[in-house]
Parts: sequence; structure tokens; C-alpha cells
Amino acid sequence: MNFSRSHFFDSNLTRIDFSNSISVFSRWKNDVLFECNFLSVDFSESEMVDCKFQECNFSRVDFESVTFEDCVFDSCDFSNAKFKKGIFYKCKFQNCKFVNSRFIEAILYLSDFQGSDIQKAIIKNSEFNECNF
Repeated sequence: MNFSRSHFFDSNLTRIDFSNSISVFSRWKNDVLFECNFLSVDFSESEMVDCKFQECNFSRVDFESVTFEDCVFDSCDFSNAKFKKGIFYKCKFQNCKFVNSRFIEAILYLSDFQGSDIQKAIIKNSEFNECNF
């Protein structure tokens, strides 16, 4: 499925399987997603603002140059995800898994990772400003 350049606003999505999709340049604003599967989705150059993700699977997702602002991720799996040049502003990651994820040249401001598992994550040339771990 290709939903590149799509806009999702004020949506409530439950148990949607987006796996192996392309979502380049997509925009998400004020959406609530529950138990959605984003396995291996390409979110390059996308933007997510004021969204809530609960129990979603983001394993092996490509978040290159993605912007997240005021998003909440609760019990989400980001194992093996790539966050190259991603920007995170005021995001909360509660009880999320980042096992083997890669943060390369990522910028994180005022974000909270408390209770999250970042074992074996690779963090290279990234900036963390006023973040909680």
C-alpha cells in the first residue's frame, strides 16, 4: 500500500495493518491509533503532530527525517527502527521498546523515555536536550 503524501487529521484508527507500506511525506495531526501495525513502513520526510499511539508496532520502520511534535507513544515497539535525522519535540515514550534501534544525527528536545527499553540501541551524532530516561 502506498499512502505517500496522505493527510490524516482527527482520525481514530484501531487494529489497522499498514505493514510494508510507503508513507513518504505523509502528515498526521491529532490522530489516535490503537494496536496498529506499521512493520517495515517507510515514513521518510513525514510529520506527526499531537498524535497518540498505543500498543503499535513500529519494528523495522524507517523514520528518516521525520518530525514528531507533542506525540505520545504508549507501549509501542520500535525494535530495529531507524531514526536518521529525525526531530522529536515534546514527545513521550512510555514503556516502549527501542531494542537495536538506530538514532543517527537525531535531535530530541524535551522528550521523555522513562520506562522504555533502549538496550543495544545505536546512538551516533545525535543531540538530546532536556530529555528524561
